Amino acid sequence: KKGRGHVWRVIKEVLEHQPRSTGTDIAAALNYLNTVCRRRAVAFLISDFIARDYEKALNVIHKKHEVIAIHIRDPREQELPAVGIVELEDAETGEPMLIDTSDGAVRKAYQLVTAKRFQQWLKLVRSAGIDCLDIRTDAPYIDTMLRFFRMREKRL
Repeated sequence: KKGRGHVWRVIKEVLEHQPRSTGTDIAAALNYLNTVCRRRAVAFLISDFIARDYEKALNVIHKKHEVIAIHIRDPREQELPAVGIVELEDAETGEPMLIDTSDGAVRKAYQLVTAKRFQQWLKLVRSAGIDCLDIRTDAPYIDTMLRFFRMREKRL
């Protein structure tokens, strides 16, 4: 649908959504969209994109719909603070792990892995011709979104 009321309803539903599980299955969401949405639509895919095996589904859905990928990044998930031994839990699998964050090599390796993951995502969406937007949780997102949509408006 179109219109301001519909946009506000969608935003409200996204913000109030209570997930049933902690895992992320982007491919399932994209496949669901592909089956329920018959006509070409603009689809916003909002995620941290820490998931597996969604690349094929993303390419398939992009052929039928216009996809805008919004990547949500928390800087606290990109760099580990040097606070000693901590127990972390994988948000996707629930698997616990002990990490010595006082070790500089561990922190650097973690930072490299997260940077590589983001670069791989960026390469994926750009090679597929999907518009993408990077939103950080430590900064206001309104200006970033306005810039993105103004740029998009000029381009289209």
